Amino acid sequence: MSFPSYPEFHLPVLEALANGDEATRADMYTRIHKKLIESKRFTSDEMEEMLPSGQDVLANRITWALLSLYRAALVERVRRGVYRITDAGTKLLSEKPDQIDIKFLRERYPDFEEWWQKTISRHPENSSTGETPDPSSAVIAGPHPLNTILYGPPGTGKTYDTARRCVEICDGEAPDSGEEIRIRYAELLKEDRVEFITFHQSYGYEEFVEGLRPETAPEGGTGFRLEATDGVLKRIAERAREHPTDPHVLVIDEINRANVSKVLGELVTLLEEDKRQGANNEISVKLPYSDKPFSLPANLYILGTMNTADRSIALLDTALRRRFDFEERPPKPDLLEKVDGIDLPEMLRTMNKRLEYLLDRDHLIGHAWLMGATTREGIDQAMRRKIIPLIAEYFYDDWGKICAVLGGIPNGFVKRRELDMPPNLDHTMGEERYRWTVRKNFRPNAYELLLGKTSDEEDSTE
Repeated sequence: MSFPSYPEFHLPVLEALANGDEATRADMYTRIHKKLIESKRFTSDEMEEMLPSGQDVLANRITWALLSLYRAALVERVRRGVYRITDAGTKLLSEKPDQIDIKFLRERYPDFEEWWQKTISRHPENSSTGETPDPSSAVIAGPHPLNTILYGPPGTGKTYDTARRCVEICDGEAPDSGEEIRIRYAELLKEDRVEFITFHQSYGYEEFVEGLRPETAPEGGTGFRLEATDGVLKRIAERAREHPTDPHVLVIDEINRANVSKVLGELVTLLEEDKRQGANNEISVKLPYSDKPFSLPANLYILGTMNTADRSIALLDTALRRRFDFEERPPKPDLLEKVDGIDLPEMLRTMNKRLEYLLDRDHLIGHAWLMGATTREGIDQAMRRKIIPLIAEYFYDDWGKICAVLGGIPNGFVKRRELDMPPNLDHTMGEERYRWTVRKNFRPNAYELLLGKTSDEEDSTE
């Protein structure tokens, strides 16, 4: 006997909440399980049927029926993981419907219809069947893709943008105020709906998915044993699975600094939307240490940032690249203003034009380096401590090109001094050599020189 489809559980879930009490999914599961057993429609063995993800079918059906009712505002979330029936849900039950199918919800509840249309726009294969959209499409039907990488040069606000994106994903929209976004983002972190990690060269599968960790023997015993320990992805995936109406976000900063194929392992296949838990092409893998099945839930978003100056986007694994949407974050000079007579927007544009010509568009200077500069002293400090060292790194200390970006030779930021030939060296071996140093005090016309608005003779003094 086949298990009921997703829509057939709309009415049982609503009836399980009919008394008006607050209930968890576990409460609903217990009530519906008991009712199905009493109806003798299924045996106990049939009720324990499992999906490839390791979740039993009944729990899966309840989860996604609950989500549909939530989208139709027939059920409301009281707090995390706890639900109750709404007045609209109570009114619907009083009408004693034979069933609550998708067509009924679409025609009667505008909120559900709006959600449905968004879902179908991403998964048109469901529109002809009239069936409930597969569980993966139920949550991902928002404006943001499940897997996204924000990429661009250093200082373009990629990490800053992840906070706004997390709030948009979790709440549907984000406040205009940066301070409000930071507050809400901090709340989402405390609610365990957002997890932030940074990849690095030694980051591995064991930290990300699962690995073996030594555990001391019970009291009175000796030695230790190795036990499978969940990594960050597995932990947030389980939390997302427990709270299907809540989007969850895993932020991976500097995603290209690790060996991503090695970190993800076999899970790279699970990232795709149609491979997520409950989707038509759902895939589950058996994890190597715990030997348990694992799949990615549909309400888990992966949001990465990538510094293009650190490593070219072309070097990312092709299999990974096709599973992510890439959004460029270029420098935005217009976010800057004139400060103490210095045209910061034009200054940034000028340096970046030179950098793109001499290198490429992956090695530019982001606007964030200068966002906090409100005085000439602040601009000088940003140039001396951040921007000039960054340019020097781009050109591997080729000071001719560094100076070209800063306005040529001479310029107001860097000075050169010719070195005397050391004794006992054949003069035919030598050529003019220089010592390059960043000036302790930039020249008064340094920024005019950078913009080419004035000319000056080379100055060898500090």
